[in-house]
Amino acid sequence: MSWFTKVVRYLTRPLVAALVALFILANGGGLLELAIGAVLFLLIDLGSRYVVRRVVFIGAEARQTLQHSRTQFGHGLTDRLYDRYFAISRDPNFSQFLVKDWSSGELSAEENFRALNLLGADLIDLFDTYDAWKEGLVGRVHVDMRMQLIKLGAFLSPVGRSTWDHWKITRDEEFQIWFETEVYGSPLSPDA
Repeated sequence: MSWFTKVVRYLTRPLVAALVALFILANGGGLLELAIGAVLFLLIDLGSRYVVRRVVFIGAEARQTLQHSRTQFGHGLTDRLYDRYFAISRDPNFSQFLVKDWSSGELSAEENFRALNLLGADLIDLFDTYDAWKEGLVGRVHVDMRMQLIKLGAFLSPVGRSTWDHWKITRDEEFQIWFETEVYGSPLSPDA
């Protein structure tokens, strides 16, 4: 900070007080008005200092609240994955369903429906996480964890492609290009 800035900051309040006093005296004010003006100026000066401190405090509080919200949101997303892993590990029938070759065309109608719903849930989870990452609520690691699951190959199967085609229209073009490049290697043509 330059010496000029320091001098101006140091002299601003006394100069304003002197100008207010001159204004009061020039407009026919006496000692009573001058005293009232001095008290009001002092109250305004003290009040402005209080307001500045409150604004700084509120800003720090808002930053802390945002950080807490981000942490809570991230924990919630992680808990969803943990719950899914735990449910899969406890259900042998579901585990058998997951290890089937979904590209073979040997899924029954019921299994095809289950696959559509499971992959739809995976996409919805990715959508929520991606949007939260774009908003700065969670780190990129949450998106990467979900993409690791999606890249295991289920979306390369016919049922996976059908699921993506169904949900694709709910997302903007930026997301569609990103997802298709990640999963399929490049954006898909509309007639593919």
